[in-house]
Amino acid sequence: MDKKKFDLQNEHLHKNDSNKNAVLSKIRRLLLSEDFAILCTKDEKAAYGSLVAFYISDDLKHLIFATPDYTNKYKLLNYCQQVSIVVDDRAKHQNKISNISAITMNGQATQVTGKDNIDNAKAKLLDKHGYLDELTASDSCVFFNVEIKRCLYVTHIQEVYEWVPD
Repeated sequence: MDKKKFDLQNEHLHKNDSNKNAVLSKIRRLLLSEDFAILCTKDEKAAYGSLVAFYISDDLKHLIFATPDYTNKYKLLNYCQQVSIVVDDRAKHQNKISNISAITMNGQATQVTGKDNIDNAKAKLLDKHGYLDELTASDSCVFFNVEIKRCLYVTHIQEVYEWVPD
């Protein structure tokens, strides 16, 4: 990478007051176009990253994923409910790094409970990821809802925009 092209010292956070709708539109487009995210969790020893298939709500305030209840991911989510979720479009821009966009979402993960809520989460996840039918039919499958508290949208390597759901 030519350092002259990318001055990473100039990276800064843009508050999106003036272009909130444009940034929100870009965040929405990216989240709806991608199927997978990295779920970042932690325990007392270390931080962890896990690949998850996800559903994002229309208002971008809730993200749903499923996992078996015997996984390390499940154990970590019960240890600490504060999570980060990273979604990016690097697969679409393999030859031009400056076109990659990424979103880091910070939020609170809680296990979905109650038959109606579980059925709703399952339906939404399966609508986007029909191939998860075996996982979601398993007795060990649990669903998590992440309430999104903050999004950082990064584009062109150093343009960073913050969006906080109302």
